[in-house]
Amino acid sequence: VESTIAYIRHRLKVAGSDRDLFTPEALDLIHAYSRGIPRLINVICDNSLFEAFLVRKELVDAETVEGAATDLGLQKVSYASGLARKIDPRTHPVLSPESLNEEEMGSLGLMDEREGG
Repeated sequence: VESTIAYIRHRLKVAGSDRDLFTPEALDLIHAYSRGIPRLINVICDNSLFEAFLVRKELVDAETVEGAATDLGLQKVSYASGLARKIDPRTHPVLSPESLNEEEMGSLGLMDEREGG
């Protein structure tokens, strides 16, 4: 969770923000839905920020993240249970094997997908 939060804060700083735009609960949910995958973190944050802007929220809260993640067809991972499901980029609407780098493919256990095996 800490690396996801650090990543989000870094991206916000690069974009010019000098404050947190997500509640602590929202950050926890972003990690649960993204599994710490930067590409998914970006998509969830982008959609959540847009939704919060539309309804004029000062901060992105857990409800906004839940809505954005649901709209994206993502499922939460419960790390407490130890049964984290893996994303299959072959069937996921946000990802495809061609769009992932080697580190992302490896973290999903799909390094052979590009070679067809």
